[in-house]
Amino acid sequence: MVEAGSWYAVEAWPHDGNPLESANFVVFSDAASEEARQEAADIAEGVWADLLEQFEITPEMFNFPQAQEKIHLYAYQNHFPLDWGARAYYGGVIIRSPNHLFQSGDPADYTATMTHELVHVVSNLLFGQYALWVDVWFFEGLAEAIARGSAGDPIRSVDQLDELTNQYGRTSPISIKQY
Repeated sequence: MVEAGSWYAVEAWPHDGNPLESANFVVFSDAASEEARQEAADIAEGVWADLLEQFEITPEMFNFPQAQEKIHLYAYQNHFPLDWGARAYYGGVIIRSPNHLFQSGDPADYTATMTHELVHVVSNLLFGQYALWVDVWFFEGLAEAIARGSAGDPIRSVDQLDELTNQYGRTSPISIKQY
């Protein structure tokens, strides 16, 4: 297992050193099959194309981390974090493999989660370190609005919003809107 050198995140995520590359992504995994890695890459590529079109963004507008030309996507298979299924960071996403034990099996759920996280990647690649100056509700709200709710489960009430805020801290007032 490769223990370091691929991530710009606080968490250390090991991978097997056999990345799969697509046009815009390098897909790493600890144990996901080649088919699962390809599925993650295909979904990410589709979402990425949609986001660039929706936001009218060209790749020249992005500021990647030094020595990185593609988005890193870590599709984990053998990790079981209890409090989350995906996280974005500057230049990448850590997400369950499509065939992870805790993944629902519904491609729409996986696509919604990927969309949410890739909106964060877009924000980070556009704003870089300056993204930290923008309130978290803006980026979370934007991600929730574009993804139509994380994992296909939009926030539907003020009580649910309050519960999430108590659990995770400040969250998005935009995410309460249902499409």
